[in-house]
Amino acid sequence: MRLNPLLRTVQTASIRRCYHCSFQKTRHGGDLVLALPGGQRIDAASLGETARRPLRELLAFRHIERPRDLPLAALLELCQLLGLAEGLIRDPNQREDGVRAIQRAVERELARVVQTQQLVSRGLLLWNSALLEGAVLNDVQRTLDAYKHLLEGLRPFTTVGKLKNLRLTAAEFAAQRPARQLQAELEAFADLVQDLQPLTAYLTTAQAVLPTEHPFRTTVQTAQNAYLAALRDPQRRSAPELRAQVRAALLHLKQTYATDYVALHREARLSATQDEAKKRLSNASHLHHMRVLAHISLLPRAQLDAFQAELGRLTPCFGLSVDDLRDSPVCPRCGYRPIEEPTPEGVATALTRLATELETLFTSWVGALRENLCDPLVTDSLALWNDAALRGSIRAVRDGEPLPDPLPAAWAVAVNTILAGLERLNLSRDDLLTAIGSAPLTCDEFEARVRQFLATQLQGRDPKRVRLVLT
Repeated sequence: MRLNPLLRTVQTASIRRCYHCSFQKTRHGGDLVLALPGGQRIDAASLGETARRPLRELLAFRHIERPRDLPLAALLELCQLLGLAEGLIRDPNQREDGVRAIQRAVERELARVVQTQQLVSRGLLLWNSALLEGAVLNDVQRTLDAYKHLLEGLRPFTTVGKLKNLRLTAAEFAAQRPARQLQAELEAFADLVQDLQPLTAYLTTAQAVLPTEHPFRTTVQTAQNAYLAALRDPQRRSAPELRAQVRAALLHLKQTYATDYVALHREARLSATQDEAKKRLSNASHLHHMRVLAHISLLPRAQLDAFQAELGRLTPCFGLSVDDLRDSPVCPRCGYRPIEEPTPEGVATALTRLATELETLFTSWVGALRENLCDPLVTDSLALWNDAALRGSIRAVRDGEPLPDPLPAAWAVAVNTILAGLERLNLSRDDLLTAIGSAPLTCDEFEARVRQFLATQLQGRDPKRVRLVLT
């Protein structure tokens, strides 16, 4: 009896489905192949496509046939490619286990390829520079894409019956051996880069922390150029000893930096002993006196402010060692960055200089005060001061006695009142230099210009009562 073509198609698809289900349950092959016009076939590997094909194509099938034998040569080459034992395919009794082993290996390889592609897409960065770029990067990406495409094409072959319909040849699998080797090399390369990245990031920050003229910056730049060139060379970067060589060199640079940084830190930060010296200087009687005298309008308070600001910038931080810089290239306690805090002199020199400067400033202030108190214009004011104790104390200082200790704030108020008959006139150094000019002058010309400048500044004032202060 001749079957209706539609019924025959449905029966055949049903038979194939039953055979396929039976194979899954009994682990026994029994698939059929449906031959379509144009050499197309629907087999166990493409059974899912049946529902997506137009009905007219299925109705036009030519015949059914038995599946071909396993493509043993291709599968053995696949096992070699994936690193599997050939016996899983050679031995008919192990083939079902072999299929599962192939699928597990395919999934592992796909995961590795995808991860490597993600790393490669960023160029594998070191020192913010791509190690794979240009034509090299393009070739790598094409090779990985082709390998990934082959692996994805193996996913449908989940049974022995489906493997009988494998169309890939042994030559096609063999052609992917370089791709798998490249995949392994890139994994090792990415591991090397990830191992070196913390060190290069540390050294990059270290360069930025140091002053621009520090020789360490040039040393690191030279090493960076040399190692980037080595790592971009496929043959050199595959050398087993490269990792150890580069890592040892970078660790040496890190140690060198830490030693240099500790030395700079020692020059820029007060030790415990130096901090005590700063405290003594901050509490010196001369400084206490000057803080009171600064309220006298004729004295240059800006000098005291500048002195105290410079003294305040001397920062204590002691006990820093190389071990403290293991994780970060800056001091974990004070955050010292040499490039932001240039130190033309060390803190020890600065302390000595400031101690001398305080003595000089104090002597200058007291001398200027005595000179103004001795001015005949203020004699009557001092004699008329109604507080006898303060009047006597001021006269004593005027006549060469030391300042009272402690010096009361009322003392400065009294002196200001006594000196009220005198006028302070601030002269800008820049204005004076502008008036003199930069051209060569004779002594007479120089004196004439200074006198002209003073005459302009003193207009409307009594020169005898004016006290000039350069600012």
